[in-house]
Amino acid sequence: MAWARIIDWAFSLGSMLACGVLLWRLGRAGLWRNYPAFSLFVVVEVSRDILLWLLTPHHNAYGQAFVITGPLRWACDAFVLRELCLLVLRNYLGIARVSRIILLVFLMLVLPVSILIAITAFAGEATNFPILHYYRTVVLGVTICITVMLAVVLSLFVWFPIEISQNIKAYFTGYAFYFYAKAAVLLIVTRHGRIVDRVASLFINLVFFLATWYWALRVNRAGEQIVRVSSFRRTPEEETQLREQLERINDLLSELKP
Repeated sequence: MAWARIIDWAFSLGSMLACGVLLWRLGRAGLWRNYPAFSLFVVVEVSRDILLWLLTPHHNAYGQAFVITGPLRWACDAFVLRELCLLVLRNYLGIARVSRIILLVFLMLVLPVSILIAITAFAGEATNFPILHYYRTVVLGVTICITVMLAVVLSLFVWFPIEISQNIKAYFTGYAFYFYAKAAVLLIVTRHGRIVDRVASLFINLVFFLATWYWALRVNRAGEQIVRVSSFRRTPEEETQLREQLERINDLLSELKP
């Protein structure tokens, strides 16, 4: 499948170019100070892609780089999730504080269950490198945790009419699109193994290509303008009621002691 490899490389190079453009725009406009976790995420992703692109696949050095850089991506995903929570709920500090606590407790509860699910999914899988079995088990566990936690923040973003900047909207939309696509690919590869590896790699590179160019074209200084996000068509009275509900919830949670 030489054609698939060529297309894969083209998407990878396009993503690297988009990341370069995005980082240049973030640096030039000083927006990296507003979105440090996002900037770090882009740097780590493109650096990892460049490193793996320069190494020969299936060699030991490639495998070591792949495994060692994995935890860096997990850390970036956690930082991005926390930053998105603070940005989306920055006008509702009570909800934001309680949400961080709930997300932490939920992570502690879900991680063991996720690992058990992952171990079951990999049961009986033959491999010449046992470490990859444990590595992929942890990857699946972490992905399941972040997937559910991101869904919690996304539900607030979608249901309530929240005032955020255009940049935050683009940041959240692109990241959710990329992360959920990556999670879906991981689950498919888990169930079907190496037979779909090439197609999965091609798909995830396409998704990252689209996400990075979306960010590169949408995130800018003018995008700091605040807008009201409402994912459903509602009457002004309904939106007012939802905002009042959100404010009452925030006031109630603000009164709780840490």
